[in-house]
Amino acid sequence: MANEGSYVALGLKAWKSQIGRAGKLFGGLSSEEVQHEIAPGRNRLLYLWGHLTAIHDAMLPLLGLGERLHPEFATVGSLSLLVRLPFFCSLRMAGQRVWVQLGRKANWSYLESLRRKRKR
Repeated sequence: MANEGSYVALGLKAWKSQIGRAGKLFGGLSSEEVQHEIAPGRNRLLYLWGHLTAIHDAMLPLLGLGERLHPEFATVGSLSLLVRLPFFCSLRMAGQRVWVQLGRKANWSYLESLRRKRKR
């Protein structure tokens, strides 16, 4: 697989681009806007943002990049906390922290694997 490094770099670049887009979308919303339901009787934007944060937080141990930063998101029941408005500010900070950590560690892990391959 001579192109393996290119595929990984492309995947990381695409992931960072999508996380950046999500961060701009959710980060620019007011506390009233995140309470908006996607469709009548469906999840609110706040819940979807929390779900995205929880899934990315779970990726850290899955990819061998460290422990979860927010283990309180580990159970589906805890996501019900996301419907509470005071949780909005802490969710915003948690999302940023998880995405920065995941991006930094995934990039470092990729660069480290390239370094090891070059030594062979």
